[in-house]
Amino acid sequence: MFCSKCGNQINEEGLCPECGDEGTIAVSFESSEKSGSFKSFIQSPLGKLVIIAVVYLISFGLLVLSVQIGNAYMFAGILIACAIGGWHFLEKINLGFLISLPLVGWLIYFVFKLWISMMIGFFVTPFFIAGKISNAVKKI
Repeated sequence: MFCSKCGNQINEEGLCPECGDEGTIAVSFESSEKSGSFKSFIQSPLGKLVIIAVVYLISFGLLVLSVQIGNAYMFAGILIACAIGGWHFLEKINLGFLISLPLVGWLIYFVFKLWISMMIGFFVTPFFIAGKISNAVKKI
């Protein structure tokens, strides 16, 4: 067993020789390996696939539920969330001709891009969320 504060090995009395007081909690390597395996699972392709499937199920369930109960605010919230993921996906497409558009052209472009991002966002957003979760777990 090892000390949770400094990492030194705990003696027979259950105290740490360096910082040991009676409140020191002993940590074994088995518990840290189990948490590391969850971290490695989330970062693996199978873990990302599980996250994507769960997000699809939740978003599809919420979408069906919002239509069934007739809640327009819930439906709009799902569309906005999907639009954010779709917008991030469409940002990767570089359209060089847009620099020379007049103001009306820019307005039409952004309205069309918002509409397209809501449509493809439902399919792209789970991949976007899975990547964000994987990156957040990697930093832990």
